[in-house]
Amino acid sequence: MAAKLHELDLAQLETAIAALHRRGRIEFLQRGMMPEADVFLCRSGGRRFNVKFDLAYGAQVDAVDAFSRQELAELEQALSEAAA
Repeated sequence: MAAKLHELDLAQLETAIAALHRRGRIEFLQRGMMPEADVFLCRSGGRRFNVKFDLAYGAQVDAVDAFSRQELAELEQALSEAAA
């Protein structure tokens, strides 16, 4: 069973993003940093989203463009599964 997204460590998250990028599931645009968090800027279906990793709270997906809750849940699940 795959871990939940917020349970992944930074290395697992990096692996998952790279795997989904290689598979053509997401487009990885850039990695950035903000205080206490690493941020991965991505795109899926032409729409932008960020994957943020914070040591205290773990990883989370934040929509920049319009995504349904279901689409965000699917992205989270794909990231969790790709990390395994």
